[in-house]
Amino acid sequence: MTADRDILITALEIAVPAHHEKNKEKRTSVLGQPPPGPEIMPPLIAAIEKCATFRTVAGNYIFSADSGVVIHAPRLASDLFSRAEKDISAAVDWLLRVLTTKNANGLFKALLWGISVEQEATILPNCKLLPLEQLSPSHIQSAVCNRARKLWDGSIWQSIRSFDKPKAALIIECTNFPYIRGDSESFDKLNEINLKAKEIWTIVEATFTGHPLVAGSWFEYEDRELDIASFENYISWNLPEIAPRLRKCTPADAHAITHNLSRYSSLPKEMQSNLLRSMNRYTLSQCRHQMIDRVLDLALAFEIALSGKNDKSPPSWKVSVRAAQLIGGSLERRQGIRTNIYDLYVLRNKGTHGSKLEDEKIEAVVQKASLIYVEMTCSFLRLGQKPDWNEIELSSPFTD
Repeated sequence: MTADRDILITALEIAVPAHHEKNKEKRTSVLGQPPPGPEIMPPLIAAIEKCATFRTVAGNYIFSADSGVVIHAPRLASDLFSRAEKDISAAVDWLLRVLTTKNANGLFKALLWGISVEQEATILPNCKLLPLEQLSPSHIQSAVCNRARKLWDGSIWQSIRSFDKPKAALIIECTNFPYIRGDSESFDKLNEINLKAKEIWTIVEATFTGHPLVAGSWFEYEDRELDIASFENYISWNLPEIAPRLRKCTPADAHAITHNLSRYSSLPKEMQSNLLRSMNRYTLSQCRHQMIDRVLDLALAFEIALSGKNDKSPPSWKVSVRAAQLIGGSLERRQGIRTNIYDLYVLRNKGTHGSKLEDEKIEAVVQKASLIYVEMTCSFLRLGQKPDWNEIELSSPFTD
């Protein structure tokens, strides 16, 4: 590497002064100094191509700004020269460090609409929920906050072009993230992280807020010097299938959220998958514009969570009874739960058979059933194991 360093420093000690000399009369221009011309860059490109460090990884890509930047001498020469104008030695050290880094610690960051938090809290290993003000500055965060504005009806999020300032952020620490690769490992890893993040806020939606969240995310490295394409980075919107309209922001209870996430992580994988499908359907029910569609999705969310294999019990009966037993409480309380869910199924059956329904009556039923669903999922997490429905239906109500 010492030889590579000498090659690059020698080339830059010629290129930088030559460029400054040629453009010394233009340095005070309001447009700044012109970029290096054809007499400057080709020798620098050739010097990079001579380096064994470069040849080892040439043609692979560096993962930066959610894309793969191909390791190509002309692309690197531009960045190297720009840095060398300030400090030749530091610029060379930067390039050699970039080319020899195989893995680096990264940060998956997401701005969250629909939830607020007062102080930083670790909700899972390597995962933190924190106020927006405590998020380290970045141009993406600044761009989003500069676009934010108070909405006319008090909503906090209407679309990707119309939103108020978020009040919380999620950070997932990604240790040893694939930095230089010749395969798809970096993209596969980021996809895993995206799915994990989506799982986290889906659980929060279905066990705590009771309404959808919107997230805008991006990936960056802890060492900003490694993000060679950071200026190209952008926010990725993570939305349900139907974009919601968020009208309120729920204050976070970090202890409750952490407890629910921990309990979910302890469930058998099959049970996690089944419950997550149910939670996704619940979130979708909260995004629907037509009340009857909310009824259908909410009923389906209950059925996915509360059904078993070879289960031939009538849906309205098994869902109402099992939800009541899981949530528990006094007999009067359980009877109320059963009645509320039965009312939901009455609407579901009428809607699927073409009957006309009054939205104001539907809304009251859906609101009650939605609250019951959140209680039911929390009870499911407390159960912590695959339920034996025969036992739950006939035994005493569930208690923690």
